Amino acid sequence: MADLKEQCRNIVAVGLTKFAEEAGVELSVDACSLILETPPKPDLGDVGIPMFQFAKAFRMAPPVVAQKLVELLQKEKEVLSVGEFLSVGPYVNVKLNKASAVFSVLEKIDKEKEAYGSLDVDGKKPLEGRKVMVEFSSPNTNKPLHLGHLRNDALGESVSRILKTAGAEVFKVNIINNRGVHICKSML
Repeated sequence: MADLKEQCRNIVAVGLTKFAEEAGVELSVDACSLILETPPKPDLGDVGIPMFQFAKAFRMAPPVVAQKLVELLQKEKEVLSVGEFLSVGPYVNVKLNKASAVFSVLEKIDKEKEAYGSLDVDGKKPLEGRKVMVEFSSPNTNKPLHLGHLRNDALGESVSRILKTAGAEVFKVNIINNRGVHICKSML
């Protein structure tokens, strides 16, 4: 989603610069200067970009700037892949194309296969050379398992595998038979 929000910011910056050229206004918009806000209602979109700061340069009210910018952006093909751009008062709001975001993440996972998420920005395993002990329970043979036991066992095994994929040397330590107070009372 962060990638889509950055794309929105870049598209609006390019659109504003193009709009300024067409209007004969000398204005160059840097994408970093645009403010991204979250609209108060979900039906207004996922991202809102206020146009107040451009009203003076265009000599138009902020709602008019937003409306004309959205009209300009709707002509661009690149905009459709990011989401739907709407003019809501003095804001340019965007309903993000979440399917596109999910598809790009899944595509990245598919490309990297086994290494996805296990390498840092430098291309190295972040926990390489570290030793980590993970302690978790194992099933208790003296009583039936319930969902809490299964959850804790699955969490312990999952964390162990994640750490191993990140490069750590993992030592799994199981509490044999999940012995607790109930076993101690029985023995007493």
